Amino acid sequence: DTVLLPDIPDELIPTTSTYEKFLDGLENAKNIIPAGAGDDFDFGSLNLDVLGPVKEYDDLNQMSLVSKVSFGNTSVMLTGDTETPAETDMLKKRNVDYSADILKVGHHGSKTSTSEKWLKAVNPHFAVVSCGLDNDYGHPHKSIVNRLEDFGVEYYRTDLEGHILFKSDGNEITLIK
Repeated sequence: DTVLLPDIPDELIPTTSTYEKFLDGLENAKNIIPAGAGDDFDFGSLNLDVLGPVKEYDDLNQMSLVSKVSFGNTSVMLTGDTETPAETDMLKKRNVDYSADILKVGHHGSKTSTSEKWLKAVNPHFAVVSCGLDNDYGHPHKSIVNRLEDFGVEYYRTDLEGHILFKSDGNEITLIK
């Protein structure tokens, strides 16, 4: 019942039918909250720390909310469609713990996201690539798949496996298929 949205400049607000459907879906939301880097939200025993965007960009993908969701000793990094320039800007912030057990790979596994520096900072055990089967963009890009493998990250792809679901008891994360 709570939706966090980045503060998007007027000239970047989408006019697509998908965005219109998204707005229709907000009709049932009790709380729509503009969120930005530095905002912190508690939902019971779950904490959501907004890490980005750290500045205004002229590209909608870079304006995606990046948040670290923590539950007990476990955490998930949610990146939306963020790409390398926004990742780089976030990493300039000192004294931020970017590490997470699970990384939602940026921009559907596009070669423009999930840089080596970002992957090193997050250092996930698991990663999820959210992309459609046989999509026109070729996501995930081979370079991203190779990067995940080079870093020893256990990754899952929605185009091949459908829904990916993890369970956390606050200490351990378990993959549920």
